[in-house]
Amino acid sequence: MGNPDLELQQQNPGRDPLRRLRRRHRRQLRRHRDAAALYVAAIAATMLLALGVWGVLVNETTTTGTTGTTMTTATTMTTTAQCLPRPLRLLVLGPLLGSQPCPERDATHGDGRGGRVVEEEEDALTHIAVETDELLRRRNVLAQALHKEGIDAFIVEPGATFEFYANISRATWEALAPSPRLRPLLVIQPSSRHAADRSDDDNGDDVIVARAALLTPRTLVGQVRALLASPEEEEEEEEEEKGMRQRRQPRRGPSPSPPAPALDIVVWEPQWNPYETLRKSRLFAPADPARAEAYERGDADRRPVVMVDPETRALVVDGLGDAGFRYSRLASAVARLVTPPSLSSSR
Repeated sequence: MGNPDLELQQQNPGRDPLRRLRRRHRRQLRRHRDAAALYVAAIAATMLLALGVWGVLVNETTTTGTTGTTMTTATTMTTTAQCLPRPLRLLVLGPLLGSQPCPERDATHGDGRGGRVVEEEEDALTHIAVETDELLRRRNVLAQALHKEGIDAFIVEPGATFEFYANISRATWEALAPSPRLRPLLVIQPSSRHAADRSDDDNGDDVIVARAALLTPRTLVGQVRALLASPEEEEEEEEEEKGMRQRRQPRRGPSPSPPAPALDIVVWEPQWNPYETLRKSRLFAPADPARAEAYERGDADRRPVVMVDPETRALVVDGLGDAGFRYSRLASAVARLVTPPSLSSSR
């Protein structure tokens, strides 16, 4: 006779203790996995329900007992939930949040212009177009103050003062050239003009007017000319491109009203020093023959005296000094014009 247990196991392999143990272990693992999944689902459902209740509570309307005025409480959570992807937002809060729009999404996709819509709208609110005559008047007043102080030029980087005298906002320029190295410099100089043909000046003496120029890199000359172009010039360029008229000849004498204020453009190449380019430009060539002779003899200081806007960076001031300019502190008469009342509050 053999072993009865061994014979029974051979006849019925399913009664093997090891196999039964393995099957039991697998069943326990499946039960634990299912229990864990149910636990996670319960936690997620609880959180979603809590968010839904919170959305109802923070958006409910409260009525004051004294005045009867109705106020609606809005929270950041409501706006954030509206900015979620639509399927997730519907799953989380459904119709409880109403139809409040998402500012970020509307600004980015509302009109197809991308994420700069908000910045463009803010710039449009602060940047107001100024008539040509007003810009020229502002520059002439500044030039007369510079002449009284014995200053050769006033130099300013893009900012509030730059916009006041050039009608080009800093945001507009940064949209063209975000690099700080490519920022232009506005140069305003006092210049004398004979006033014999002026009806408001009978003695025929010379009057001080402004001579303005922009120092800009060559890569941005086209954009700068487009910013400075008047509506009449833009229409003429379009007609020329269509072959409707011949190439416009350079204008001589006063431009028709309202033209863009006359601005010379001084161009510098990427491999050049922009401040040395400005110093060697025609803007600072001595117009007075006697002064030029004094320069040649060495009897006079060759360095032009300049004032800069208080918002101008120190590296620009240092670069001007290294290029041969003499820096002068801002005189009180000039400071009042540099920080006009309309812009002092926005700085």
